[in-house]
Amino acid sequence: MKQVITSPEALGHFIKRSRKAKKITQYDAGMNFNVDQTTISSIEQGAHGTGLVPYLDY
Repeated sequence: MKQVITSPEALGHFIKRSRKAKKITQYDAGMNFNVDQTTISSIEQGAHGTGLVPYLDY
């Protein structure tokens, strides 16, 4: 089942839940996406303007 992400908060919640289910740290997630741990933290907190456009698949 696909989940529709409609806000930065929903995206952050989805990423955090997925990351924890796989038992990886924010640091490790950041390394996988070539971003800092602080960026992962900001995204998970639902911060706007975290520069996610390069990671979106249109």
